[in-house]
Amino acid sequence: MQQIANHLISNTPFNYDYRLKTKSGAYRYFTVKGMALRNEHNKAIRMAGSVTDITEQKRSQKALKQAKEQNDLLAQAIESCNVGISIADASVQGFPLVFLNSEFEKITGYSKEEMLGINCSLLQGPNTDKNAIDIITNAIKTLKTQRIEILNYKKDGTEFWNSLQISPVFNQQQQLTAYVGIQQDITEQKAANQLLIEAKAAAEQANIAKSEFLAAMSHEIRTPMNGVLGMLNLILDSSLNEKQHHQVSIALNSANSLLNIINDILDFSKVDAGKLEELEFNLCNMLDDFIETIAIHAHSKNIQLMLDVEHLEYAFVIGDAGRLKQILTNLVNNALKFTHEGEVQVIAKLTPINNNQVCFSCQVIDSGIGISAAQQAKLFKSFSQVDSSTTRKYGGTGLGLAIVKKLSLIHISEPTRRTPI
Repeated sequence: MQQIANHLISNTPFNYDYRLKTKSGAYRYFTVKGMALRNEHNKAIRMAGSVTDITEQKRSQKALKQAKEQNDLLAQAIESCNVGISIADASVQGFPLVFLNSEFEKITGYSKEEMLGINCSLLQGPNTDKNAIDIITNAIKTLKTQRIEILNYKKDGTEFWNSLQISPVFNQQQQLTAYVGIQQDITEQKAANQLLIEAKAAAEQANIAKSEFLAAMSHEIRTPMNGVLGMLNLILDSSLNEKQHHQVSIALNSANSLLNIINDILDFSKVDAGKLEELEFNLCNMLDDFIETIAIHAHSKNIQLMLDVEHLEYAFVIGDAGRLKQILTNLVNNALKFTHEGEVQVIAKLTPINNNQVCFSCQVIDSGIGISAAQQAKLFKSFSQVDSSTTRKYGGTGLGLAIVKKLSLIHISEPTRRTPI
């Protein structure tokens, strides 16, 4: 009020804004304008003026200021993004660009002046996939957000892979107003992924070639080893003194151990190469042969071997008898290896799957040393053993159960001849 009094004394108009607290406790803003009226003696006799409520004006000014600050902050954020951002006006035919950030310029090589008012299709070229263009066109027609990888061209003609996302923008009346595009140059990432794919394919091809080679060499490797074993057996049956007999026995045991290792490696490679047969065979005869073969090993360790057969309705089935016998042999040999006394039991059964297939399953139960839960995960891994130390008690290649795992998904077809057992 002192300010108004000063104006009255100096005979000058006044114009001030005030914040006043209303009866309700809220604050409102007012503009007070006025001047003093004087008589012929220049003496102030009254004051004339006006009071205007400018509360809403003040609020609008504050909102505009906040909006400007937010817009400035948004603009700074968009400029600092490491992805290209562009906005196309959907209300104008051709969807011309009305905004793009600096990263868009960096990615494409085009300046803002060159791209504003032009459609983003300028970035397409002769090698741009037509299907990708159709996907973008369809997304625009259906007003949907779309993300796609598309081959684009920079200003200098250089090709680059663009990870593009386009999204429609609607106003409060749900009318389409613009499209926002987000671009990212992923050329180096695509090239790196392609190198990984090619390297993986080359490694897989090399592994297949290795497996096929070893599978093909199976006969050539086993034949000379069988010759060595045969000759050692002949020498062992000849007239030898005690020392010579002991030496030949050591050589024979070593040769047998080596043949077992060779068999495991070759069988593993053969499975990797997919060398499986589908021939008709007598399931009962195969089981009899298996028991006779494995019983010799069990008898040498004074272990009782038992076979429990359930629901074998047909003698003849179609599959790979050799590989099925190998599964059983590897499982039982593993049980015998870690069983020093007691028994090993094999439970085998045949379960129908449908009219054309049956499933052969078996369980091997032994009274051996057992294995901890923590070590069980190693059982079926290739070249893996529970005890891998150089002083381990039990030898082997660590392939026996890995071969079982690879072969365990064999399906045996329903017999072509339904011969009761």
